[in-house]
Amino acid sequence: MVYIAMFQHLQPWILISTICGFFIFGLISIFLTLIGLPGLWLMILTFIALKWWQPDWISWWIIIIAVVIALIAEWLEFIAGAAGSSKAGGSKRASVGAIVGGIVGAIAGAAFPPIIGALLWGAVGAGLGAILGEITAGRDWKKTLPVGTAAAKGKMLGTLWKTALAVVVYLLFLGSLIVP
Repeated sequence: MVYIAMFQHLQPWILISTICGFFIFGLISIFLTLIGLPGLWLMILTFIALKWWQPDWISWWIIIIAVVIALIAEWLEFIAGAAGSSKAGGSKRASVGAIVGGIVGAIAGAAFPPIIGALLWGAVGAGLGAILGEITAGRDWKKTLPVGTAAAKGKMLGTLWKTALAVVVYLLFLGSLIVP
């Protein structure tokens, strides 16, 4: 059942504009998350602003659940490269290098074409960071390539998981606007 009562006091054009605006803004936020920008947090802040503007539209519980999902998404993206390098037999230095390299690569890659830039360079940075970590740990550079490759794959998967969780948060918010 669609919850209509909370929308009855609004003019139809305001309601339609708000719904279209949040629909488009949500898609943009998901895209920003995919390219390594804080789109997920921007989406949450926007819905907090909506809660302030129209207190009956969204429950604080929905916002709290969204924040928890966002924290899980950040954690997944943050450790994914390190977990990949560790799974391939990398040292702790490789794991730290994958984390630092992934962050630096994503920031540097944001200057390149959308999606390809931050996503690709974040993965490349994680791989190179893991390789550098392995080399500084005294390992032969030829044996570091599988560790770097695993770190790059992990970072890529972490970013994709974060984007998927951004979609979940978006659907959670849209669902809360339709179902009381």
